[in-house]
Amino acid sequence: MSTDTDPSALDDGAQAVRSLHALAESAQHLDPADSYYAIRDLLACVRHLSQVALHVATAHRNSADRAVAVNDFASGGLGLAGAVGDQLDGCRQHLDDARTTLQHAADRSIHIHWITPPRPAPAEPERSEPRPSLGYDLPRPVAAPPGSARRDAPWRGPQL
Repeated sequence: MSTDTDPSALDDGAQAVRSLHALAESAQHLDPADSYYAIRDLLACVRHLSQVALHVATAHRNSADRAVAVNDFASGGLGLAGAVGDQLDGCRQHLDDARTTLQHAADRSIHIHWITPPRPAPAEPERSEPRPSLGYDLPRPVAAPPGSARRDAPWRGPQL
């Protein structure tokens, strides 16, 4: 949550949003065996969101006397600040209900044992066409018949 008194905390909200986005992305391809940990992470996120909603609602109510309505709202700034506080309290109630539901899910999830499916055997690649040869699989030359050439004599070129 960004504050005026702590400039290093200005990016905390954006960083939290990026972390929640990363959690959402990783949950898309979640192995069910890891679901307990994802539920616990989600539970912690909901708990903190509830705290944020409480703090923001309190800040609106405590500073309502400084609020000024923009664009000529009929209720004025004081009424809008109180309405935002009430809406955040309603949001916090929903988050607390979600936290209770997630706690029940985590309590049940810890008792599940997931069986790892067997891995399929790797398939042999099918060879529909012969691979091009680099000369390594050429037939070996047939040996000359015995007596046609002497190996100890120097080669003199073709005999005419």
